Amino acid sequence: MHGLGGIGKTRAAIEYALKHEKEYSALLFVTANSPEELASNLAALVGPLVLDLPQQNNGQEEVRLAAVLRWLKDHPRWFLLIDNVDTEAAATAVEEMLARLSGGHVLITSRVGTWSHQVDALELDLLAPGSAVEYLLEATPGRRRTATDREDAAKLSKTLGHLSLALAQAAAYIDRRRLTFAAYLEAWESARRKLLETHDPRQLAYPFSVAATWLTTFEQLSESARDLLGLLAFLSIEPIPESLCDAVPEDVRDEFDLFAALAELGRYSLVSRDRDRPEFTVHRLVQAVARDSLNEDEQRLTINTVVNWLSWAVRHLNPGDIWSGIEPLQPHLKVAFAHLERLEPGAMEGLAWVTSNSGKLRGEKVLDRQTEPMFRQALAILAKHYGSDSALAAPLLEKFGELLLNANRLDEAEAILRRALEISERGGLMGSFVAVDVNRNLANLFLAAGRIDEAETALKRSLQALLTLAVRGGGRPVGLMTTVHDYVAVLENRGKSPSESCAIIDALFREAGVEPPRRDCQEDSA
Repeated sequence: MHGLGGIGKTRAAIEYALKHEKEYSALLFVTANSPEELASNLAALVGPLVLDLPQQNNGQEEVRLAAVLRWLKDHPRWFLLIDNVDTEAAATAVEEMLARLSGGHVLITSRVGTWSHQVDALELDLLAPGSAVEYLLEATPGRRRTATDREDAAKLSKTLGHLSLALAQAAAYIDRRRLTFAAYLEAWESARRKLLETHDPRQLAYPFSVAATWLTTFEQLSESARDLLGLLAFLSIEPIPESLCDAVPEDVRDEFDLFAALAELGRYSLVSRDRDRPEFTVHRLVQAVARDSLNEDEQRLTINTVVNWLSWAVRHLNPGDIWSGIEPLQPHLKVAFAHLERLEPGAMEGLAWVTSNSGKLRGEKVLDRQTEPMFRQALAILAKHYGSDSALAAPLLEKFGELLLNANRLDEAEAILRRALEISERGGLMGSFVAVDVNRNLANLFLAAGRIDEAETALKRSLQALLTLAVRGGGRPVGLMTTVHDYVAVLENRGKSPSESCAIIDALFREAGVEPPRRDCQEDSA
């Protein structure tokens, strides 16, 4: 029986043994967190309080162990619980020991989820919400009662993710201090880490707190698996698409195999992988303990890495997978918004790009109730840390202005885009893609408002920025000829002939030091 640490494996195994006690000649219990512990604890069954065998005083462990194995062979219908087989080494030792055990039933409890064919693996799930509520009500006879006990117990159970050990830990704390469920929830909001570490082994009949239970497992993970768990700790509790593990730049893919790291987390039950769909989940308390194991600097670095990871994933979706690719990421992007204050400008820009383009990529042009506050908050944070005129704000202003433009909020869009243009001019960004997009959006706004003269000026600035990029990059940047075409259209709308329009284009190209596309210009104007 395998599953997440604290899910209730040991308790379920003991309940099973007690319920079926009359069916067995003996009920035996050993823990086996290592090969050495397995051998030692099996050998200890010779003692006077268990099997009481003659070899109990023999100083050699091998002799005592052999005596136990002989007894098991000669006395069938025994039940042996091998508990806490929580390491790969211990699991291997247990499987090897099974070949030497005969005549009874062996029940293994483990966080390790991968076993050979000789073991029937049963994954233990979380408590059902209703059962969790009933447990909290029954396990806290000393609590202070209120009229909303059942509702508050349901809220507490959901907050704790219906995890048995967390519920037991909370119930013990509430009962001992005669709290209400609501008071514990209030304390949880302000002191979650302390409550996860609080532990009364006498009252719980379990040796570790929730936090300690998982930290011992974290220590067994490879560096890659620990790194991945740290990233997952800052995502939503909603299902995570496995495709996200493939969203890794080529230059680091060989160094960081996310699928191998995910498989390792799955082996230790730290993630739950769906049997039918390519997705997985991480328990909310596993996330909490993983986050709390990092110091502030490590958390900030991890949060920025997560946001860059999500941004990279969305930017590199295949055209045919846009809808199916973005939808599963929405809950995780929403969680990322909560960390805006801790983002570096680059990560903030990436999140803004994803936010502003996700609707567009799905064929929508919307500015929803979540997106607008995110942009305004991000801009306020940048102003607080870098000043209101920082060049770092220009990309965010451009994207925000485009969304306002698409929402037909033209006056607001113009104000935002003009501010982006001013910052770009002061910050030396007029030869950047930010300047290209700012001026392009201003041109679209002016055209929508029938302000052709201003549209011409904006398109000219956009073209000049593209030509600067062409000189730097040694080729045609994306959007160059489209901008030429649109600029020519505006010039002709203002009465210029095709040859006059091409002459203007020719002059701009030569001024920038770029070979003019005369033939292209003439074809476009035609």
